[in-house]
Amino acid sequence: MDKAVSALKPPHCPVDAATLPAIERFPTPGVRTIEELTKPLWNVPAQRQIKLLFYRVTSRLVLLLLTGADRLNEAKLAGVLGTAEYRPAEAKEIRETLGADPCSLGGVGVDQLEIIADHLLKNGQGLTTGANENDWHVQNVCIERDIKVTRWEDLRTVGAGEPCPVTGAPLEMRPVIEVGHIFKLGTKYSESLNAFILNGQGQQQPAIMGCYGIGVTRNPPGDHRTIP
Repeated sequence: MDKAVSALKPPHCPVDAATLPAIERFPTPGVRTIEELTKPLWNVPAQRQIKLLFYRVTSRLVLLLLTGADRLNEAKLAGVLGTAEYRPAEAKEIRETLGADPCSLGGVGVDQLEIIADHLLKNGQGLTTGANENDWHVQNVCIERDIKVTRWEDLRTVGAGEPCPVTGAPLEMRPVIEVGHIFKLGTKYSESLNAFILNGQGQQQPAIMGCYGIGVTRNPPGDHRTIP
């Protein structure tokens, strides 16, 4: 799941860019979730909503954009950010930065923050997202026109039944047992332990570390065999 990708096509509205209507604010009193915006009163499918997630990454704030139907894969996010030192932003941080509560957020008009968007939103048109004002959303959003995306990355969790990017066949999900793993430790511990080596130029640098483990006790359920 941490690496899986699919060839799922984005649910873009087939609108001629030359005649694409301007974004329009509309009231959404009491709407607090993606699901509530899909109800008959507004009737906006989750696939056509832009979900905004606000994260603090070490010392900076970052906005993440996915379709409303997608779930963020945090293992992929750690790879994209190059660090595991991140957390969801607190409500106070969000209000101070964007001026609204988490349920009314959007990337339209935001140019002071890094915005990382999932590939599935690329070239998206006719989408809906929060207006950065409580109880308001905006529609007719064109990603390329209305949101200043810093970079495009693979952020979403792939779902069963989505087409394989190689064969086009539906992807299947099966439970498995992890019997081994590798951790890329980088220089975090070598710097703390002063474990330095000389490089090819005779200069000192911290050793790049890694470790692996084999889970010898991780037998399948009901299997009580002894693993030597």
